[in-house]
Amino acid sequence: MKQLWKRIDEYWDYIYFPGLRRRIAGVAALVVAAIVAAVCLYRPPLPDEVEQAEPLIATHPDSAYALLTRVEPEVQDCSESNRMRFYLLYAEAANKAFMQLPSDSVMRCVADYYDSHGTPNEQMRAHYLLGCTYRDLNNRSKAQEEYFRAIYSADTLSSECNYLLLSRVYGQLGELYVFDTAPRMTLEIFRKCGEYALRANDSLMWADAYRKQAFCYTQMEMPDSAIYILKCAQSAFDALGSKKNAVRLNLSLCVAYLDKKDMFAAAKFMDLYEKYSGLVRKDNTVVPGIGSETYYTCKVKGFLLTNKPDSVLVYARRMIDSGKSGYVREAYGYMAEAYEMLGKKDSVVKYAKLYSEQVASDYYEKAGLQLQDLQMNFDIDKAYKKAEQKDAEAKRNSLFLRIVFLSVVLLSVIALLVYRRYWKKKTAEMHILRDRYHYLQQQGMQTEERIALLEASDTNKEKMLTELRQQVQIYKKNLSALHIYQGRGAAVDVIGVKDEFVSLGMDIIERLHECAKNNMSFGMDHAVWLELFNYIDGKSSSLLQLTTNPEIKLNPKEQRVCFLVWAGFTPVEMSVLLSASKQNMSTIRARLLKKIFGVDGKPEDFDRKIREL
Repeated sequence: MKQLWKRIDEYWDYIYFPGLRRRIAGVAALVVAAIVAAVCLYRPPLPDEVEQAEPLIATHPDSAYALLTRVEPEVQDCSESNRMRFYLLYAEAANKAFMQLPSDSVMRCVADYYDSHGTPNEQMRAHYLLGCTYRDLNNRSKAQEEYFRAIYSADTLSSECNYLLLSRVYGQLGELYVFDTAPRMTLEIFRKCGEYALRANDSLMWADAYRKQAFCYTQMEMPDSAIYILKCAQSAFDALGSKKNAVRLNLSLCVAYLDKKDMFAAAKFMDLYEKYSGLVRKDNTVVPGIGSETYYTCKVKGFLLTNKPDSVLVYARRMIDSGKSGYVREAYGYMAEAYEMLGKKDSVVKYAKLYSEQVASDYYEKAGLQLQDLQMNFDIDKAYKKAEQKDAEAKRNSLFLRIVFLSVVLLSVIALLVYRRYWKKKTAEMHILRDRYHYLQQQGMQTEERIALLEASDTNKEKMLTELRQQVQIYKKNLSALHIYQGRGAAVDVIGVKDEFVSLGMDIIERLHECAKNNMSFGMDHAVWLELFNYIDGKSSSLLQLTTNPEIKLNPKEQRVCFLVWAGFTPVEMSVLLSASKQNMSTIRARLLKKIFGVDGKPEDFDRKIREL
């Protein structure tokens, strides 16, 4: 504790420098501003329910959706990153639970945020969910665009790529393409879906994507390929324990065999479907929405091949009741064929006309969809090229910013080093001024006391009094000058002060230690060495006789080394005072050991022998 107070007392004078006072005030202001900014910018963390809901999304999305819906109002005060993370989880839970997704404007903000701050997996996830939002809004082109952006964001070369999500993106994209307008493109999309599903070890997803490839081959009038793929997919579903999906593929196999006009095989798979699918009722109707139109189409084709027009009309009307344009068009054509078998020409003309009108309508619709797909693909390619250009510009800007940052850091380090050197110089100057000030103050007080004693005595010593009074005036003048230096922080002529300082008659050893500490050197020709010589003369006559022995013939520098070693100075201090390197000091001491004592040894051996004198 005493040393601490002593240290504080040593630097007490510096605290009152105007420049340091301003720096302390500036630092205090910065600290206060930082505290105020931290308080103002504080944002509450996400509620605990968000962390609880995240692991539930994969297994219990409805529960996760309910938790996130409950805490949505509390999230509005959170930081932007936390809000974006919340809405990403909220949209994912809603999508898995078949609930209402957030608005497209909210999800657009989420996608834009992760484009700037997210990883490739987060970017893919955000654009995929934005595509699902547009899908639910029946905006097919926007949904396709976002799915393509999600695919473009994925880093498939990274081991951390989310292949499971990527396969889902391809699966959703394939569902948006119309099989009978772009079967080849749809086939390629489902191949990619199956490839990434395998990488993610999702065998069920792979089997489903493989099954959908068969529909593309059916539209391309390649029934053999469709049959092969359907049988492989059926075996895969059986191996995975998904019996329901395996049984329902019998209907697709029936369609493929009807295209080949193989009634025996088609009837076999139709019987399997009717017995084990659980979708066919006793009145030969099926549950609406689950392949019902395809079932009725198979029935119509079978009855046409077996010349049963009445049954064709029954199932064709059920196809019309579905309301789907493709099945309605086919139903009109089948009914025209059935009435032609029955010989009812008026009905044939009627349904043939309806068929031609529906064909024209469907043609324009398909042409519009194809043009829309072509335009979308063109826009996406254009956007990709633009994005690549922006990436290249961003990399160049990033390199420029790094260079600027490193330059600023380098300049800051240089400025800090310069300032540190300047501060050490100012500190050394103030040490000299402070010591000189205290010494002059002490000498002035002692002289005044001597004057008072002389004035009180009867001895006439006018001459001595006059000299002492003049000395007091000089001391006061010097004290006044030093006081001005200390008060104003003015520049100090260190060399001039040093010359005066070493001739003040203070303890030479203590002052030389202080000079060495403040990095002050004296060279060879200086009054300080004469003072040190006189000091040694009064303390150790044996050392003085040894160093002045004409037989040894020591030069002035070697004599000073002997004096400094005897006085207890370290090699570093001696190198500072004599303006020499530490290695030079070691060499000189080893040489002096041989020269003075006639033995070889280390510099430390010389130090020990000199200090024994």
